Amino acid sequence: QELPQNIQAEIINQNEFSVAKQDFEATKANNKNVSDSCASVETNSLSSRIKSHQCKSDIAKKPHVFFYKKLSKPYENDTSALSNIQTSLYLQPAPKKTRLPTSGRVPKLCDMDATVARKIIIAFEEKVIDMEASVVYSPLRLWATSERRKVNLKDSNFTVRCVCYYAIRKVLVNHDPDGINFTTTQLRRIGLESTSKKRSEFAISGKPFYWFDECMSIYNSRS
Repeated sequence: QELPQNIQAEIINQNEFSVAKQDFEATKANNKNVSDSCASVETNSLSSRIKSHQCKSDIAKKPHVFFYKKLSKPYENDTSALSNIQTSLYLQPAPKKTRLPTSGRVPKLCDMDATVARKIIIAFEEKVIDMEASVVYSPLRLWATSERRKVNLKDSNFTVRCVCYYAIRKVLVNHDPDGINFTTTQLRRIGLESTSKKRSEFAISGKPFYWFDECMSIYNSRS
């Protein structure tokens, strides 16, 4: 049996690093026909990712684990453990107490099999999943100005998320989010163009236009 050549790895829960490594080493030991060519497995393979990352200073400080998105023998018929690792953050509920990242930035949209529109809705209404930090934060709807000030969060991506949410829940309200195949850039453009007149009126009257307030108005009307 040959080692898988196209294993696509993704950084996930750091607590599973040693387990993943041991599993891989055990697989290599059981494959008697595996030669030293395994050292040349392409960059995306588990073997190469472990060798190339585990000695780096940032990984030494914060070890990571790798999740197999594609599996070959002998694990192709037993992916339950890996599926649990992948879905652990997706299934974890939002914290009971309001929690925002202290890094000063908005986490990237979670890496899950869904449209950008659906990911943004999950982030705003349900919870924010930070795959890099393996942490689940409160949904964006709870990231009020006062809460953002506490952690000194001034990331412009927060406004971008709000603009996109507005586009999805206001402009494209009659469309199923799972069928909206727009990128973040496209959703942002839709949100901006649809509010151009309203924002101009606010500017003329000297009133500030807050995207977060607009989104909360939409969210509350749906509740």
